[in-house]
Amino acid sequence: MRHETRHGLIYAYNPAHLAALKAFVMADLRERLKTTSNSSYFSKLPAWIKAARHRNEILKAIGKIEHAILSSNMAF
Repeated sequence: MRHETRHGLIYAYNPAHLAALKAFVMADLRERLKTTSNSSYFSKLPAWIKAARHRNEILKAIGKIEHAILSSNMAF
């Protein structure tokens, strides 16, 4: 499922992916893992998703995706 914002596309492969993205965006403090590689899913997200100033807009888009899933009873 996906939703277009003025900054770009928000998408999720499944409900667990959407829940992880929502938790990441909602987090006030995002601690870095102590690794030398850039292998984390969250480290590869676009900067506009990680920016706190876009938090409300991104959470609104995630809410619309959640609502679409619930209203259509859609399974990923």
